[in-house]
Order: sequence, then structure tokens, then C-alpha cells
Amino acid sequence: MAELEDKYQKKTQLEHILLRPDTYIGSVEVTKEKLWILSNDENSKLLNKEINNIPGLAKLFDEVLVNAADASNEDNTVTQIKVEINKNELIVENNGIGIPIKIHPKENIYLPELLFGHLLTGSNFDDSKKRFAGGRNGFGAKLTNIYSSEFEVIIHDSVNNKYYEQKWNNNMSLKTEPIIKDKNFKIGKVRIRFKPDFKKFKINELSDDLVNLFKKRVYDIAGTTKENINVYLNDEKIKQNNFTKYIELYYGKDDNTVYDEQENWEIFVSFKPDHYYEHISFVNCINTYNGGTHVKYITDMIVKQLDTIIKKKNKDMNIKPQFIKDNLCIFINCLIDKPQFSSQSKEELKSKSSNFGSSYNLNDKIIKKLISFGIVEQVVNLIKIKEELKIKNKIRGKKVNNIKGIEKLEDANNAGTKLSENCFLILTEGDSAKTLAMSGRSVTGNDNYGVFPLKGKLLNVRVYF
Repeated sequence: MAELEDKYQKKTQLEHILLRPDTYIGSVEVTKEKLWILSNDENSKLLNKEINNIPGLAKLFDEVLVNAADASNEDNTVTQIKVEINKNELIVENNGIGIPIKIHPKENIYLPELLFGHLLTGSNFDDSKKRFAGGRNGFGAKLTNIYSSEFEVIIHDSVNNKYYEQKWNNNMSLKTEPIIKDKNFKIGKVRIRFKPDFKKFKINELSDDLVNLFKKRVYDIAGTTKENINVYLNDEKIKQNNFTKYIELYYGKDDNTVYDEQENWEIFVSFKPDHYYEHISFVNCINTYNGGTHVKYITDMIVKQLDTIIKKKNKDMNIKPQFIKDNLCIFINCLIDKPQFSSQSKEELKSKSSNFGSSYNLNDKIIKKLISFGIVEQVVNLIKIKEELKIKNKIRGKKVNNIKGIEKLEDANNAGTKLSENCFLILTEGDSAKTLAMSGRSVTGNDNYGVFPLKGKLLNVRVYF
């Protein structure tokens, strides 16, 4: 019987979350990744560097941070988000109407305890309404609570004039009774403070890499929320409070960049020759590191139009989409209705474009600007270089047999061998001209010069140097 008990087990949902973190928050192991992080200098630039990341721990912070961003999207009274980051604990706070301090009529507990201390709870389950929020499955901040040694929530309810405070400890297994007071507030507030359970991640405190990654996410929120939202990091107001200012943190001001804004969409497209295809994208303030359907949706539009334009003037040219993409860097900030992601870590959007809740119509100015930047010439030249290399590769190699069956061809001895790149084929107009060329070849030798007479003249000649 003991063997059966050991082999076949039943876990509670909380036990399962702690046992299988990768299903819910991602890896809890230190992972080397190349990511954008905030630099340590006074200029507050972003750096793309290899860091020691713990994806699961980063997601815990993100869940609470995105909650504050969701509040700013849904509640017009939200004017500020405050974040404090140090080595041992994190605090995320936003003002606004906040969470009502009321007892849930069905569950018979206060709403804050229901939302932060019970799994599969939230306000995101009504799929009949449009909802541009990051949350979807009822896990969210509860995951942060579960992977914390200490988790505290403080709420100012300005509607019901109530103060609420409650704590959880030891991975949400212990809780205090809520402290509730009558108090008048001009504006509400939700404040989350938590200490990650560092033992679960095999570290003693947040590393510099993680701190700088978390700080970068606060800058993301400042750049992707509404411009009237003031975001503070460790009591300092972030100046990059819109998407335009925010993207300058990556490459500075770039004259080869074009911007467009439509309902629920902000798009920046940069022409970066000899760079590589890059996308930096956000869905409802969530950084979709691996892109997804929204990135493909925008990129395909741009590439398709440029492809059509290039082919009009270069009909015989073989243009692959990647040739165009390799010159683009695309920044996307969008709101997606009830977004679906590849996993709870939300690094890749999977929603179909028909379910985005809005559509983006490619602005002609983006294409015109990219053309003026020189992307057409860049792509055409790239393809020509590739064709030249292809031709050169074809003429290199080991010559197995002499070319036979071509009447009047006098082939070079080294043609088709590893020395073939040194060979020339002299084409003459008729046999009489061939005689003159052959007399010249008798002086230069037969190794690198071949001769072949033509009838008439060549058409559509392309010369390579």
C-alpha cells in the first residue's frame, strides 16, 4: 500500500503550483539570457546584454506590476503608479478608485482577501465584454503571494471610506485577519508589498541583473500606459511617460524612424541597414519578448507592401521576405481584447488577428518614409550581392571532365577547377574574330583563357566586377 501511495499522489492546486513552477511562472533556475535592462548610469539608457535571469521570479514582479497598469487602463481616476525596488522586497502601488472593501455575497469574505488569497478569482472572467487587461486566468498576483515569504496588501477605499490591511506568510499558507478601519480618503489606493521566497529560487537576494531588469519593466509601464499616468521608481518620476520618449531609450533619436498611432495601436518602424530583424512589443503593457501574432500582423503588412514596390521595378528579382525584414526594427504598443498567450508567463501572443478587438490600417507614410530612407536600394543591392556570390560559387569547384559537345569552344584549362575564378571566357562576334582571339591566347597561354565565337550579339548582359 505504501508503494501505491508513493507512486500515485493527489496534490492541492497550491502544492502543484509550488511543485511545478514552470507551468505557472516559468523556470525558477538561473538562466543566461540576452535581454534589455536598465543601465546603471545617470542617463537611464537601456542596454541589450547577457544577464543571469530567473524567468519565474521576474514573472512574480510582473504580475503585480501589470495589475497596476490594468488599473490605469480601466480606471480614469488613476494618475500615478509608484514602485520601490531593493534587494529584499518590492512594492507596487497605484491610486484610483481601488478595490471595494466589501464582503463578497457568495464567498462571504472580503474582496481583497478573495482576490489576493484565493486562486481562480478576479474580474476578468466575463468574456462577453471587451477587456484590455493583462489578466485572464485568475492566477495573477496570487502566484506572487504563493512564491513569497511575506505578502502584504493595503487598500484605501475612497468610495466606502474604508482602510484595509492584510498579510500572508509562508507561500500563502498563513494569513492574518484583515485590519479594517473607517477612514475618509479623497482618492483610493492599492499597495502591494512582497518579499520573494528566495529559497525557492536558490538565491539570497535580488542580483544586480534582476534589479536592473525589474527597473526596465517599470520604464516599460511608464512608456506604454497613458501619458497622464505618472510613474515613479524609488520615488523618482520617470520622464519617459509616452511611447515616443520611451523608445529613445533603446537607440536614441533616430532619423530613420517613422511613427504612426491609431486606436489601440502605436507603431514605430526603424530602417536599420546591416542590422537584423528586431521587434520590441507590448500587449496591454506586457512585454511580449517572443513577439507573437501582433508582431507578425504588423510586420507582414509592411513587408508585403515593400515587396510589391520592389518587384515592380525588379520583376526578375527573387525577393525573400527576410531580405526586407532584416533591415527593420519594429516597436509595437497595443491593446488587445482578452489576449491569449502561449503560457502563463505571457511572453508570446497567440490571439488570432480577428480577435484583437481592433484593426490596424497600414499608413502610407510608413512605406513612403522607409523608401525615402533607402530601404529599396538596400534590399536590391543585397540581392545583387547574393546573386554575385551564387554565380561565383557556381564557377568554383573541381573540374571532372572537359566540356564536350559545344562546337568551336576552346575551353580554358583551369575552368571549373579551384582556380576557375581566375579564368575568362572571350566571346567573339563570328569566326574571324575568334581567330584574332586565338592568336592572343597563344601568347597568354591556355590555362586561364577560353574562346567561343557567337552568331550575333548578346542581349541582357550583366557585368560583375
